[in-house]
Amino acid sequence: MGETRTIRLATRKSELALIQAHMAAEALSSVGLRCELVEVTTQGDRDRRALTEIGGRGVFTKALEEAVLDGRADAAVHSAKDLPTDLPTGLVIAAALPREDPRDALVSRAGVPLADLPAGASVGTSSGRRAAAILRLCPHLTVRPIRGNVPSRLRKVESGEYAAAVLAVAGLKRLGMENSITEVFESDIMPAAAGQGALVIETMRGGGFEGAVSHVSDDATLVCVSAERAVLRALGAGCRAAVGVMAVAVDGAFMVRAEVLSADGAKCWRAEACFEAGGAEAAGVDVARALLSEGAGEALKG
Repeated sequence: MGETRTIRLATRKSELALIQAHMAAEALSSVGLRCELVEVTTQGDRDRRALTEIGGRGVFTKALEEAVLDGRADAAVHSAKDLPTDLPTGLVIAAALPREDPRDALVSRAGVPLADLPAGASVGTSSGRRAAAILRLCPHLTVRPIRGNVPSRLRKVESGEYAAAVLAVAGLKRLGMENSITEVFESDIMPAAAGQGALVIETMRGGGFEGAVSHVSDDATLVCVSAERAVLRALGAGCRAAVGVMAVAVDGAFMVRAEVLSADGAKCWRAEACFEAGGAEAAGVDVARALLSEGAGEALKG
């Protein structure tokens, strides 16, 4: 038997990121790789301003990619929704782990659903997509930026700084905090971000670990995430744009559905397409073109 190879995984240092990195490490150990974690601080970790104020792309991922490119790590573990659609030259998404629940959830201090919050109540979110969806559903509410890891956001709700906050179900479940959920939003009410709930492993294209990493990939998740990312890429959406997109397996094939909202939630454009496993990129482009042809481009600036 050959010597067990060690793969160094770059990860952020937050509790959730480390949990997710250990999930990836467990999967990789099943194909005979020993994993070491390389903890990295990203721009998004250092800068506590609202994400829309930081600007740029990949605030939670660029530093991890740089660790792979400069040889400090062999691969990086990302929440797929944080990863820009254009990867640096030389890097590739080699695997996607089986997807967790991709939906969003409300955590409210009073334990009441979104529609029952009083006029003017503040709902925290750092996402333009979530903000627009909240305002579309309940224009009487006030949406305010919120930063920090999941536990700190929950504390801000518990303390009364916010009446409620919207967070990803996947993160709450991975942290064992799903009991804090007041309401889960179905995808037709609040479409998820592209890649939400999925973890991906990025490594050097053609490098020594690409093949081994690919063995832990969940094929359906990778196809769905690829289609969702293709929609965003073809739209050329700005970082503040309110775009939700979800692909699912349907009767041996796949369907991708996307929604673009104006920032105030008043306008909405939708499109969808069905495709086979090899057609994720083309389907994403078709959906983006349909949205643009209907006028969604006016909401994609910024």
